[in-house]
Amino acid sequence: MIVRIAQYPLRKRLLFGAASTALVFLAQQVLTMVAHGRLTFLLISASLPLVTVLFGAWSGTFLLISGLAYGALWMDPIGSLAVQQHNDRTVLLAYAVVGVLLVAAGQQLAKVARRAGRAEAATQDAAQRLLKVERDARNRFDVALNSAGVPFFILTPVVRKGRVAELRWDYLNEAAAQLFNQAAAVVIGSSTSYVRPTGWDADILLGRLAPLAERAGHDAFDLRVDGDNGEQWFHVVAASLEDSVVAWFGDVTPRVRAERALSEADRRKDEFLATLAHELRNPLAPIRQVAEILEQPQLTDERRKWCITVLRRQSAAMALLLEDLLDVSRITRGALTLRKEAVALRDIVDDAVEIARPMLESKGHELVVKLPTRPVHIEADRLRLAQVLANLLTNAGKYTPPGGCVRLTATADDEIVLSVADNGIGIEPEKLSAIFTMFSQVNPDHHRQGGLGIGLALSESLIEMHAGRITASSAGKNQGSRFSIHLPAQC
Repeated sequence: MIVRIAQYPLRKRLLFGAASTALVFLAQQVLTMVAHGRLTFLLISASLPLVTVLFGAWSGTFLLISGLAYGALWMDPIGSLAVQQHNDRTVLLAYAVVGVLLVAAGQQLAKVARRAGRAEAATQDAAQRLLKVERDARNRFDVALNSAGVPFFILTPVVRKGRVAELRWDYLNEAAAQLFNQAAAVVIGSSTSYVRPTGWDADILLGRLAPLAERAGHDAFDLRVDGDNGEQWFHVVAASLEDSVVAWFGDVTPRVRAERALSEADRRKDEFLATLAHELRNPLAPIRQVAEILEQPQLTDERRKWCITVLRRQSAAMALLLEDLLDVSRITRGALTLRKEAVALRDIVDDAVEIARPMLESKGHELVVKLPTRPVHIEADRLRLAQVLANLLTNAGKYTPPGGCVRLTATADDEIVLSVADNGIGIEPEKLSAIFTMFSQVNPDHHRQGGLGIGLALSESLIEMHAGRITASSAGKNQGSRFSIHLPAQC
């Protein structure tokens, strides 16, 4: 208590001392009335150390002298400072000696109290500074981890029977908290067996992270998660930290998807090159055969005409393949331009049917064409639009078994829609999103039907240049398919 009083400011100490002195004299009056005589000043002597501690040696000395005077007044003769009895003088002398010792002791106690007070104040100040440093360090730690934007966890192992039975979430930053469907306060302290982000495998977490809790080390691995947003991939970097495990979970889903896309593009490129070699080799065989026939002596006019027909047909086929490749190159470089003009929709359809009819008839398909009864004109590149429509008709014929039906319908309302439907092999739902990708085949099992896998990608680009779009739909395998060209009424 004395140490705490010594730490009070001077004004407070003065008020406290004055109140204490008043209480001492009040108690002294009561004691004097009860125990009249030699004990009348003893209570004052008992307060000497306290007064000395509070106010210093001068205050204690003043109270000591006051006590001597007070005691003398209450000894015989009462009311006089002259003490006549020898015993009373001895008592006053003893009081004076003891009082001096008490004042000296109070002075030393005051010094000790002040030093103790300064030490306690310094200790409290150091504790406050240490607490502030710890709070600032924790705040900087939180700010640094939260600003990283990468999920960060601290997990503590729960040991049962000498082995790590489960892991407990002990800390997670803001990015990590967003992976949970619960508040961070609920997650912290929970077991990974019961609380974890959607789609995360608790056994994998335990199997990969538990060894780091048992012995010092670090680990890095990829974690596949089937979450609310579909398949996700996290690259986990974990390390031991004082019987706990710290782990960063970096979302590498875009990287994994990009790697898969590159792998798929590389696979399609290989397929394209193989298909290109096959498609270019097909016309070469009859061309070589024609060359051998033309070298024969006594060649008839009929045979020569047949050779010329074959050469024209096969060279035209090769020219179409090469023209498609050139068109893709031109579009990629932005060098292809449209020659738009006002053209009748029926003329475009007739041009496309003329191109595709030989192929459709060779497989015995029935072609049904249904056009609007009123004349419809559009602003378009007649050659390119007919090229796209012929490509759709040709694809429909290729992927429809012999004797099938191909329907071409056109409507003209808010937009112009040209649809080509067939009852052929159809397209599986998971392949619909990829059929307009360069080098993609509608059905790889039908490569023998011809095509480089660039026709639909080229068609899509040409339609987009007309400010339109092309869509595909199918009920599934062997359920036929439908391709639709959507063009604005004024394109």
